[in-house]
Amino acid sequence: MLKIGLLGFGTVGRSIAEQLAERDCGIELRHILRRPGKAGGPLMTEHFAEIINDPEISAVLICSSTDTHSPISVEAIKAGKHVFCEKPIDHD
Repeated sequence: MLKIGLLGFGTVGRSIAEQLAERDCGIELRHILRRPGKAGGPLMTEHFAEIINDPEISAVLICSSTDTHSPISVEAIKAGKHVFCEKPIDHD
């Protein structure tokens, strides 16, 4: 079972989480990053470091705001995670 972290729980992040929940595809959604102050469940965290430093997580899906893609991607790669980024990692 591949354990992943989802960074960003807006429209795209929620859609991906719903699709993973509906399918038996060998992927376990281990943590979800959300914005501070938003309601969440047991998988939710407000700190991306908690996700990328979890030794059980092999990969992260980056669905946060575009301006966060580059720094989060770099930190996740440094932590040894596989990275899927749903938009360009840098817009400059």
